[in-house]
Amino acid sequence: MQSPREIGKILKEARQRKGVTLENIWNATRIQGKIVEALEEGRADDVLSRVYVTLFLKKYAAFLDLNSRDLVENYKAFYTAPEDQILDIIETKSEEGSAGINIDFRKWVKPALSVALVLLSLFFVTFLGGKAKSFYRARKSVSSRVAKKKVKTKKLPPQPAPFNKQAQKIFPIPKQDKINLALSSVLDVWIKVSVDGKSEFEGTLTKGKKKTFSAANDIKLWAGRAEALNVAINKTSIGKIGKGNVKNITISRQGLKIGRKWLLGAQK
Repeated sequence: MQSPREIGKILKEARQRKGVTLENIWNATRIQGKIVEALEEGRADDVLSRVYVTLFLKKYAAFLDLNSRDLVENYKAFYTAPEDQILDIIETKSEEGSAGINIDFRKWVKPALSVALVLLSLFFVTFLGGKAKSFYRARKSVSSRVAKKKVKTKKLPPQPAPFNKQAQKIFPIPKQDKINLALSSVLDVWIKVSVDGKSEFEGTLTKGKKKTFSAANDIKLWAGRAEALNVAINKTSIGKIGKGNVKNITISRQGLKIGRKWLLGAQK
């Protein structure tokens, strides 16, 4: 059986034979210089509990290529009485010169974890509760704005066509009569007119001028500024037929339509 001082001497001689420094030991094993010195001087028990002394001794001896198992057994056999349960706190310095503390936290792990879990639970409850409250308020605000918007954009009932009663009596046009179209304008308006499937006119209808067209089946019209155009069919004025660029206007014996929508005549 060897004492801690004798074990320390074996460690120191082995280190000197290998020619390694405390810095080399730190880089290879992460054992601090003060602990190495304490092991080699046989006073590691003064700064560490036996559990830590045993761990460091085993690791240091293995680094020096010594029989770490025998040295640990000798160290344990040196003590006959059990060690008192203590909380070891020693201040040391790493090879880089920064202060460090070795603490036996085993007795404090469970209480610390319990406290941490309680704090974490309180944080999540508070955080998620706040998020849920904010979400509810935002959703309620959006719903309120949508409801107000729906009230403002309430659909109006369909408005009657801006045609006079006389115009609504034009159609249907009898077969023995021609379909006559008269156009005049308060502004310069570009128009395109086809009569019975043939192009009849394409150009500008000058302000104050008038053009007339006659067809057996239908007349198709395209107007660039429809709001400035006055339209008369078979000598009956029907007023304005639209606004802006209006195309696919068809005047037939059955009625007047834009695209597929009848404005006068056949819709009845």
